[in-house]
Amino acid sequence: MGHSTIRSQGASTEIARAALFGVIAVAILFAWEGRQGFSLWDEGYLWYGVQRVMAGEVPIRDFQAYDPGRYYWSALLMRITGAEGIVALRYTLAVLQAGSLAAALGWLAATCTKRGNTFYLVVCALTLVAWMVPRHKSFDISISIALVCVLACWVRRPVGFNYFLAGLMVGLAAYVGRNHGMYGAVASSGVFFYLALRCEDWGRWRRGLLMFVLGGFAGYLPMLATMFLARGFTPALIDNVRFLFEIKATNLPLPVPWPWRSRFGIVSITDSLRDLVVGLFFVSILVYGCLSTAYVLVSRWNRRPVKPLLVACAFCAIPYAHYAFSRADTSHLAQGIFPTLIGMLVLAGIASPWPRALIAAPLCALSLFVTAPMHSGWQCMGARNCTLLVVGSDRIRVDRGTTSDVLTLRKLQSDFAPDGQSFFVMPFLPGAYALLGAKAPTWEIFTAWHRDEAFQKAEIAQLKAAKPAFVLIQETSLDGRDELRYKTTHPLIERYVRDNYIPVNGYTDNPTYQIYLRGNSAPR
Repeated sequence: MGHSTIRSQGASTEIARAALFGVIAVAILFAWEGRQGFSLWDEGYLWYGVQRVMAGEVPIRDFQAYDPGRYYWSALLMRITGAEGIVALRYTLAVLQAGSLAAALGWLAATCTKRGNTFYLVVCALTLVAWMVPRHKSFDISISIALVCVLACWVRRPVGFNYFLAGLMVGLAAYVGRNHGMYGAVASSGVFFYLALRCEDWGRWRRGLLMFVLGGFAGYLPMLATMFLARGFTPALIDNVRFLFEIKATNLPLPVPWPWRSRFGIVSITDSLRDLVVGLFFVSILVYGCLSTAYVLVSRWNRRPVKPLLVACAFCAIPYAHYAFSRADTSHLAQGIFPTLIGMLVLAGIASPWPRALIAAPLCALSLFVTAPMHSGWQCMGARNCTLLVVGSDRIRVDRGTTSDVLTLRKLQSDFAPDGQSFFVMPFLPGAYALLGAKAPTWEIFTAWHRDEAFQKAEIAQLKAAKPAFVLIQETSLDGRDELRYKTTHPLIERYVRDNYIPVNGYTDNPTYQIYLRGNSAPR
């Protein structure tokens, strides 16, 4: 057996071992927090959508939703297993996490200059799994990792199949989230430009472009099929896109937490340091994206070899910076940081052992410092932090505020909608419908934007038809902005509720909850 064959087998073994580390890391994470925590807000938004898909409805057309891909993925796995609970939903997310983390670690192992570096792979696994928060956004995180890995395959070996594979991944990414399709398209354009520099075979480059387009079409076929087969979906999708242009944003912006805005002297030293580190991570996305892009392009022009994974990370970093900065909090930072994180770990992997440790170990420590409080397993540590609660068919530990909300909703349903009557909960608790196994009476289930008169009148017509037995309106100012209160963003609907329902007290201690009952349902 030749030396090259032995080296190839050794490298394959190392990659397989690294991928196994990824699966084990996600399994440990799930064992720690798979039955901890529950959000009636964003996690409830996803859970409700999956329930409605399993009931035969179509995302965006029949209910407010993200792009369809994530719902059909979870619904398919849950249909196969026969489970519909919140833990079953989390299992479908864990599968994505495990696959994407295994791919990323496999690539890092292949890129590392020395095989057998178990410490390095463990640190990489810890660093990446730490940022896999919040868990209901695992689709977005996994897509960003998958794009990096597929683009790295393309750069490493720019043949027709890999052009097609890259296009396929971009198309599938767009089916999960149109923003990911845009990010993938921008990153792919960067790779095309990179391959065009000093290109020696333009015929091959042009054929590759055709294969990429064909792959993109193939990846987007599920969306095209939905548009063709689900009557009414295409107009709803167009309205959804038009609304984004009307509000001129993809998210509610927040001030960027630059390092110099750390709250030293205002909050505890731990929180102040966390502010500082979060700010540094925001800076790192921009710095890494700009410097790495310049480096790989100059290296290509000078015919210096660059690690394919580093090239992929460079061209994905800036597009995904948009995700992090669109709403500059730690949650969105986590969803936009993975190209930068993987790129930093590549730099550590190609360094000699001591510099490698000096890059990877602090990066891991700072990542854990920032993200640990975001993990539900951390939040529920200690018997007093969370209480045991039955959610559907699952027993999970939930913080006391959420427990109070769940008990309030169950009591309202038991007292006023015990036989499957409709109810209306707005604007931030879509998980109420998923929790109680109910269908929302309106299309909109979560809102933070002002809606025009025509939209509100259409929603009111649905309310009149559904005759909800009770209404719960969470009257709070999102991000501290009074113009985002429900009575301001949806004044016609709020007035309809006040004119046709009777306010009641005593069902909750939460001062932001306004509860109304239909006239003949109100206690006398």
